[in-house]
Amino acid sequence: MYFLIGTLFALLLNAQFVLSKFIWGYLILFMASMATHYSNDYFDYEVDKYGTRTPFSGGSMILVENPELKELSKKLAYFFIVLSILIGAGFTIYFSYPISFFLFVLFGNALVWFYSAPSIKLAYRGVGEIGNLINGFIMPGAGYFVTMGTIDLPFVIFSIPFLFLQFMFSIGVEIPDLEGDKLGGKITWIVSKGREFVLN
Repeated sequence: MYFLIGTLFALLLNAQFVLSKFIWGYLILFMASMATHYSNDYFDYEVDKYGTRTPFSGGSMILVENPELKELSKKLAYFFIVLSILIGAGFTIYFSYPISFFLFVLFGNALVWFYSAPSIKLAYRGVGEIGNLINGFIMPGAGYFVTMGTIDLPFVIFSIPFLFLQFMFSIGVEIPDLEGDKLGGKITWIVSKGREFVLN
C-alpha cells in the first residue's frame, strides 16, 4: 500500500509510469519487508518467550512455538536482505538511476536489519519507534523514487502524515507487549513511560 501510494503521488505530479520499473521497485521493497519479519522473529526470540500473543502484538511468536525453525529464520532473513540489495543494485544500473537510489536501498535495508539485530538493536535502546517513523518515509518513498527518479521537496512534505502513522503503529503494537518486553530487556517507549503516558 505504501509503495503504491508513493507511486500514485508521483503520477499525480506527471511522472511517467513504467511497468518494469514498478515491478523491479516493488520487489526491492517486498524482499526487504520479508527480511524484516524473519530477522525480527529471530532476534526477538528471547523477548517473545515472555510475551503473550494478542491480535495487536508485534511479532508472530512462531519461533517460540517452533524453536527448531530459528536457524532457518535467520538464513531467510539474510537471503531476503541480500536479494533486496542485489535487485536494488541491478535496478540502479539497468535504469541508469543516480547512486542516491542505491544508497536509499542500502539505508532502508540497514534500518530493517538493525531494528532488532546487534550491535545497534534500535528496538532495545529506546529508539525503535524512530526507526519505524522513518519507515513512513522509506516505504512510500520507494514507490515515489522508482517512478519519479528522485526524492524532492513535494514528496518530503507529502510523507509527513505517514511518519506519524508509522509512529502510531509502532506504539500500538507495543502497548500489549509491555510486560514481555520489560522482562526481555527491550526498551520501548511503553516500557520507559508506561501505558498511561502513551494513552493520555
